Amino acid sequence: MTARNGDHVVTTISTTPQQALSGTTIGTGSFAQCASCQCSIGEGSTVALRAHRFTDEARWTTATIHCSRCLSEHGTITTPTTGAAEIVVAGRLTLRGDAATQSHRLVFTADEGPAAVLDYAGPDDGH
Repeated sequence: MTARNGDHVVTTISTTPQQALSGTTIGTGSFAQCASCQCSIGEGSTVALRAHRFTDEARWTTATIHCSRCLSEHGTITTPTTGAAEIVVAGRLTLRGDAATQSHRLVFTADEGPAAVLDYAGPDDGH
C-alpha cells in the first residue's frame, strides 16, 4: 500500500518480525552487552533479541539483547504488555561494513523459520 504523507510517499510492506529486525544495530562498535549478565558479546555470538511494537506504531523497537547463557531465563515473555506486540527472536551478531566510510557496526541477524521465534505475545495478551 502506498500513501502520501505531506511531501513523502509512504509504502507499507508486509514482512515477518524476523525480517524487520534483521540488520538492527546492536551496541556500539564491535561489541554489545547482555542485558542480563552484562557479559560482552560480539560477532558470531548466538543471542536472543527482545522487541516490541505498540498498536499505534509501525516499527519494532529493540528492547534488550541476551547472550546464549541467559536464554533459559529470558527467552520467554512472562509479563506481556497490553497494547503491544512483543517478540523474542533467536539469531546471531554479525559485523556489517561500509567501504565508503571505512566503518563497521554490529547488527542482529535473525535465524530463519518459525523456530527462530522463541516467544510472542500479542497486543491483547497483556495484564
